[in-house]
Amino acid sequence: MYYKYYSRIFFKKNNPRDFNTGLVFPLIATILCSLITITTYSIVGSLESTIIDKVVAINSSSKVYIDLDGNNFNRNYQKLSKFLDANNRKHALFLDAKGLIVFDDKSFKIVNVIGVEDLEKVNKTFDLKVPNLKNKILIGDGLKRHLDDLGVKGSLSLFAPLDGFLFVPHKVFQITKDTFSFANIYAIEQISENYVFIDYQEALDLFANTRPHVGIGQILDKSELDFIYSNIDKARYKDWRDTYPLFFSAIKLEKYLYTSFGFLLIIIASFNLYGIINLIIYRKINQFSALIYKGESIFNIRKIFIMNIMVIGFFGSLIGTFIAYLLLELNTFTYFTPILDKVDMSLGFIPISLLFNLIILYIGVHISIKNSFKEIVKLKSNVVES
Repeated sequence: MYYKYYSRIFFKKNNPRDFNTGLVFPLIATILCSLITITTYSIVGSLESTIIDKVVAINSSSKVYIDLDGNNFNRNYQKLSKFLDANNRKHALFLDAKGLIVFDDKSFKIVNVIGVEDLEKVNKTFDLKVPNLKNKILIGDGLKRHLDDLGVKGSLSLFAPLDGFLFVPHKVFQITKDTFSFANIYAIEQISENYVFIDYQEALDLFANTRPHVGIGQILDKSELDFIYSNIDKARYKDWRDTYPLFFSAIKLEKYLYTSFGFLLIIIASFNLYGIINLIIYRKINQFSALIYKGESIFNIRKIFIMNIMVIGFFGSLIGTFIAYLLLELNTFTYFTPILDKVDMSLGFIPISLLFNLIILYIGVHISIKNSFKEIVKLKSNVVES
């Protein structure tokens, strides 16, 4: 009934034409909080997804190792392949082995050699156009720089030091023109220096004593793992999270840490509410006296303070979210993160940001009102006595 009048008391100074500028601070704080938290969470989340895609291209989403030889391996692989096909799990055979690249009589480098059947995922992830790896080797730009420094061009010799006894198997491979890159992600840039790709069949011939594994395009669920352990002899399972556990834990920690800086703004704004509400009460003491004299309850006066602060928080959050959406859609942040072609907005995080803003503002205004309304309670006592 009195909402319009109450809001005028809340938002205006003593002069009805003057806006209470102190309320701009919680509005700006909620805008910045939503803007910073949503953009930060989206950027780090997109960065995490991009890095995972590149790591998965190297190691597969998950792997199943079958440590058997000869016919037993083939029999178990056929059984596993049939099961994965039935569950629409894309898979292929890979081979991981330690190789030795010899540059000249004095220079060599140990590398992780990956034999791949299908280059489609590697080409797509690293934006390459390598048709096949027959008699060729795909190296990273980190290793390419090292080879350029040594003057090695065109081809290189790859040895299999762990697969020979009197004679160490080796083969000369032509270096592909394309190289894979991690776009200066320092923490995993070493992958482009230490990993190389060759054809799967050539890897089998060169690393004869190394057993291949089944690379799977997705992480398997518990029921699928139960089937594998029950039906595939000596099977071992591993997914990409086991490859770099500390690195991806650090990324998640950074995502939550950077996001918390944005939440800190709204917490600071809630502290500022105490001074704002005290100032409103001090300026509007006569109006509150009139309302109490007319029989208005303290509860209704408190409610209008809380409702208006919630309105400020809600619209501030919406404005911040809209600005974040515009900045992400315009690819503003890709200039600072060259690995990302586009930053996808984390839609699931928006309600979390909105809810956090409203909860913190509610707690702040509730505590502020509890302490600041003592003067109004005194007014009501005086009115009752008179």
